[in-house]
Amino acid sequence: MTRVLVVLSLVLVACSSSESGSASSTNPPTVAITSGSESCQVTPEVIWLVEGQTARATVACDRGDPIVTLDDAPAGLDFEEGTLTWTPSLDQAGTYPLVLGPGIEWTVGVADAFADPDNVAVAAPETLTHEFGLQVLHLYSGEGLSTDYHDGTLVHGGRSSAVEVRLRGALSLQYPKPNLTVKVPDGFRSGDPAFDGLDRLVLVAGFDDTSLIRNRLAQQLWADIDDRHLTVPHANVVLYLDGYYAGLYTLLENVNDDYLARRGFDPAAQLFKAADARADFRLDDDPDPTVGFEKKSGEPVDGPAALGPVADLVDFVALADEARFRADLARWIDVPDAIDWFVFVSFISAGDSANKNAYWVQPARGGPFRYVPWDFNHSFGQDFGTARLAPEAQLPEEFTVRNGLFERLWADPARREEVVTRYRELLAGPLAPVALERTVDGLEAEIDASLQRNDQRWGEAYRTFRLWVDRTDFRDGPGEIAYIREWIERRHQAVTEALKG
Repeated sequence: MTRVLVVLSLVLVACSSSESGSASSTNPPTVAITSGSESCQVTPEVIWLVEGQTARATVACDRGDPIVTLDDAPAGLDFEEGTLTWTPSLDQAGTYPLVLGPGIEWTVGVADAFADPDNVAVAAPETLTHEFGLQVLHLYSGEGLSTDYHDGTLVHGGRSSAVEVRLRGALSLQYPKPNLTVKVPDGFRSGDPAFDGLDRLVLVAGFDDTSLIRNRLAQQLWADIDDRHLTVPHANVVLYLDGYYAGLYTLLENVNDDYLARRGFDPAAQLFKAADARADFRLDDDPDPTVGFEKKSGEPVDGPAALGPVADLVDFVALADEARFRADLARWIDVPDAIDWFVFVSFISAGDSANKNAYWVQPARGGPFRYVPWDFNHSFGQDFGTARLAPEAQLPEEFTVRNGLFERLWADPARREEVVTRYRELLAGPLAPVALERTVDGLEAEIDASLQRNDQRWGEAYRTFRLWVDRTDFRDGPGEIAYIREWIERRHQAVTEALKG
């Protein structure tokens, strides 16, 4: 009987992020490969599992039985009667592309068994590059986490970088799963072109969103509504803090001067953040038009003039008479942006992003402000404290109470007609349930296994968290995604009905 020699050697390289995010042992791809003059194949090619679970794959050749020689293979890997078998131990978390000869590769992704009482810190973070198809970041915080930047180390894609890290957020500072900003070195390579060359990475924990898709779903919807919008790149990653599993995170680009430069804005462009709910384009409760806003980029950074442009904008929206508001609005704010902002946040019922949680950009030579979206834990059927929001509540006209700009757009008959026309157009396009369903499907498929691991790590802490412990309608990650699907369908019906006539 002819025998084919297959030599197994360990090659530590990063897996492609395009590989499946779910366990590959079910209906795996089988690819014919060649060793010498024989055609051989490994089935399955890719397996994702957790330390302590067993990976199995068959090696078969067209003619003869393969002989596998284990050369520099991971400890515990065995081959017998055409089957490769490996049960990784608690210190073997990693991504292992194993070369079984020319063109023959078997990839085993081993996730950390964080729930095992005997678990240990990840021994070789440079090898754990992916987990269930998602990229992995290993962050070592050095002195510990605080709201001030301090030195840390980021291991990603097999590379180690000196970074600075800090906690971010307001209410979320109380959460056990932290939100983080990581300041990375010049020339940082993320493995994703959308994040290459950034100066900061924003890591959103999503502790208050068990679906872990609301932020990305909203950001993607804003991009889908109009390709001229200023958008925020987004992705899911798995984070390990100081060697231990921290969960599934949303990675976002930081909106700052670097963000503006990457989109071709002049260095003198002005960037402002609506930091609290008083940034609502009204002067009813406070005569100071700058209240609620922060200066983020552009000169001057400090002093009375720093917020001058946004003060002038708020004064115009709040004080202009009807004729001036209609005639001059386009000089102050990008009107398509403003209308789309209203349609966007009112449809997804993002009440916490209808005044604060927004960035405003003014080009260097003045001109109309542009909108950049931010932070959507309050959206798609829940508020910022996770309470359920009925899809029939806060329909477009009612939603105008959130913001003086929305109120004025709705009060002006000509502008209201523009809003309603745009709303109806988008209800038949990006806001249609079938369109949003496609986005939800894609996001869920990408994070499926990692969402379940995140539930295992944080589910009990979420259900018993003091701000919402009295709720009786908790759902796990997949259940919350199902709730979002149902909510979108009913929201579309309710808004469509409200805009009839």
